Amino acid sequence: KKKYTIEGGLRVRTITIQSKNINTDSIIHQNFSNLLPRFTFVYNPTQSKRIAFHYTTTATQPSINNLQPVPNNTNPNRIVMGNPNLRPSYTHKFDLNLNFWNALSGRYFYTGIETRIINNDFVNSTSYDPINIGSMKSQTVNINGNATAGLYGGAGLPIYKKIITLNPNFNGFFSKQSSVINNQINTTLNRNITGRLETYISKDSIEFSLWGEYTYSSPVSSISTVSNKPYSTKAYFGSFRITLPGHFKIYTEATYTMNGQRANGYNINYLIWNAEISKAFLKTENLVLSCMANDILNQNISANRYVSANVITDNKTKIISRYFLLKLTVKFNNNKTKEEDVNW
Repeated sequence: KKKYTIEGGLRVRTITIQSKNINTDSIIHQNFSNLLPRFTFVYNPTQSKRIAFHYTTTATQPSINNLQPVPNNTNPNRIVMGNPNLRPSYTHKFDLNLNFWNALSGRYFYTGIETRIINNDFVNSTSYDPINIGSMKSQTVNINGNATAGLYGGAGLPIYKKIITLNPNFNGFFSKQSSVINNQINTTLNRNITGRLETYISKDSIEFSLWGEYTYSSPVSSISTVSNKPYSTKAYFGSFRITLPGHFKIYTEATYTMNGQRANGYNINYLIWNAEISKAFLKTENLVLSCMANDILNQNISANRYVSANVITDNKTKIISRYFLLKLTVKFNNNKTKEEDVNW
């Protein structure tokens, strides 16, 4: 119809898996059939408003390594055994989003929610050896009830003759992940929320951007309270770009990151400062010579926290740090290079 669209369908899939053990001369034969429905509803009350709902289903078969009942003892402290009784996982995915924009004012708004529910999800069943500390056995099993959900939203608010634009946005995430530890089901709930506000200023040949972001995470484990430790990350960003006479351009940006509530030695704060100066040649300005400086203060580092089952992992990795680069860019077109085509 003119204002709405409805689509629906159904797929039927059959999977046949056959694995032969040449040592025992035994055969594992599995046959699975799935019905995979899908549905879409899109409503456009006006040209500048849109509401869309999507429902899809997928089925994923286990890998050969997960199926074969042969122990993998390449690491004697972590022996992995296959599971010939694994069934394919089945995922339900729901997406609902809303978009609104005004071409005259330049304002826009968006929000949405995404949900996934997984039946027969593939998870690890781990048994720890009480005698040989650090030794474990692991096997992939099926489990029901794992799910994720995400809520997000944002807006663009031009003010003062569109010279200044405010871009607030947020996203929240929730996950429920279960696993088996020493024959007990361990459920980890992970919740985090991120808020961000960006200010963008553009006037003639000058552009300026500034934003701040805060993320708070709170994991909860049903077996081990050691994992029940909230943590946070703050980030602040600023950038400046100016176009000078003679086809010169200068750009610089800096990001300051702060990690909190981590293990000792991982509450790391660092500042990444990059800069670039370029000059365009030819009438079309399609030949651009640039000099780049990456991580001028030589502080580039990657610090992350991962929460899984009953394990918390804090890590920090020294990645590509300070370097200087001379770059020549050639664009093969007949027209003048557009500002948005330049890769900063």
